[in-house]
Amino acid sequence: MDVKGKRIFVGLSGGVDSAVSAALLKNAGAEVTGVFIKGWYPPGMPCTWASERRDAMRVAARLHIPFLTLDASTEYKKSVIDY
Repeated sequence: MDVKGKRIFVGLSGGVDSAVSAALLKNAGAEVTGVFIKGWYPPGMPCTWASERRDAMRVAARLHIPFLTLDASTEYKKSVIDY
């Protein structure tokens, strides 16, 4: 598939798989934007989204790609948890 010049949003978790995917797409000529999606965490449960977001931001900075954070916590709770 030719991705050169195409705009592609890649979900970044800060882990290796999403980082490699973003790097491969960028190296293939795509205009890559990294996206971190904040989910819902129950009250009292340790919340790791802030550190995961920082890891994802580091990946985006290292790859020199734009980075967005989307807060899907309300939608996730409504559509998945409360379903």
